[in-house]
Amino acid sequence: GDPTGFAVKLFLPLWLIAALVNLWVGVNRAGYTLLQEMPFFSLVFGLPAAFALLLFLRFR
Repeated sequence: GDPTGFAVKLFLPLWLIAALVNLWVGVNRAGYTLLQEMPFFSLVFGLPAAFALLLFLRFR
């Protein structure tokens, strides 16, 4: 097994769950609308996910 591939495959779904929890908290607890939260969700999930995918492509 490829340890980098395994790490990315483990990281992405876990990070997606964490980002969705953050989105839920922003909408349901902090009082923001979904539309207000979506740019932050995109950054919170997208940047680390893109970096993880770049690492995967670099070290596969």
